[in-house]
Amino acid sequence: MSQTLAGRGEAPFGNGASPLASPDLRRVREFINVPTQGGWSPTHDPKSLLTTIQLFWFLLRLVSSRFTSKPVALKIIYLALLIGVGGEGSICTGEEVIVLDKRKTKALAEWDKPVLFGKGDWKVVDDAGEQAIKLRTESSSFALEKSITVDLKRTPYLEWEWKVTVLPTGGHFASPEADDQAAQLLVVFPKTFFERRKVITYIWDPTAPKGTIAAGAGPIYLNVKAIVVESGYSQLDKWLIQKRNVLEDFRAVFGVTPERVVAIRLQINSQHTKSDAEAFWKTIRFTSERD
Repeated sequence: MSQTLAGRGEAPFGNGASPLASPDLRRVREFINVPTQGGWSPTHDPKSLLTTIQLFWFLLRLVSSRFTSKPVALKIIYLALLIGVGGEGSICTGEEVIVLDKRKTKALAEWDKPVLFGKGDWKVVDDAGEQAIKLRTESSSFALEKSITVDLKRTPYLEWEWKVTVLPTGGHFASPEADDQAAQLLVVFPKTFFERRKVITYIWDPTAPKGTIAAGAGPIYLNVKAIVVESGYSQLDKWLIQKRNVLEDFRAVFGVTPERVVAIRLQINSQHTKSDAEAFWKTIRFTSERD
């Protein structure tokens, strides 16, 4: 395979540095949990709720001290802006919204690449004459993510093409000690000030049965629902095209109708099972076409 762009990233907080490339992507970091080099994660940390409350209280005190003479409504608005509840940017319209296309090198250059645990290993490779993004972990976890606003009323169908070649041994999303998958596609939705952010994660799980829908792992400020769209080893080493009606999936798992998507994340994990994982991605798009 010929490599056109590759990278290896260290976990972001090991040396106090952050890999965030733009203010827009800083909002995405708030959507999804980012553990530290040492492996800490609010997902499995009993102190996460206390940390969240302390942060909220600190911001509230900060706003109060700055605006003691201002109306209460203004203080609330300012606090909302501080924690990223502002607008997600211009919305993508049309019959099709391309998230990932043939320009893989450009995508890798522009997408954020958070390393959640250990090291990240990503590259653009040639696969049967077509470019694909290859993600590989060795007892580690990382992601590629993009801030994008999609009108689900116009383009409710999410279609992607993926291939898994190595599954993390014994992984199962329902077990905190084995919550590893070679391929996850996370769809992030907007939120109001007083609710947890909703996320749907479409996964290829090593052992959970295909069609399983259940609560996924996530910190206290996220409401994550996992949908197993592929499972096990029978389709290993094959390119598969998946298509989901995100609008209907959201209604089924959350009971309300969403208006838009605000971010997409590709993720790979193998740190819990201390094994390897490998997956390839070709295309991701939102479309108005059912078939």
